[in-house]
Amino acid sequence: MMVVGLAQNWDAKRMKEVFEQGIQFEPDYFHLYKQYANYLLPKWDGKSGDATAFAKSVADKVGGEQGDVIYFHIATR
Repeated sequence: MMVVGLAQNWDAKRMKEVFEQGIQFEPDYFHLYKQYANYLLPKWDGKSGDATAFAKSVADKVGGEQGDVIYFHIATR
């Protein structure tokens, strides 16, 4: 759904809702985090630094090795 949202230029609220629903269902599915970080890039709907701030906040929230893994996957996107 996040790929569809990006292609159809969904607004930030709708994309955030889809992301939140996805991580509630499967919080360790790093692809959701990568897709949302991609959406936050300036070439789509974000501002400079939004994707980086998102990656840091997610890594801090999840914490530990799992947070580091998610950060790595976002950063390599």
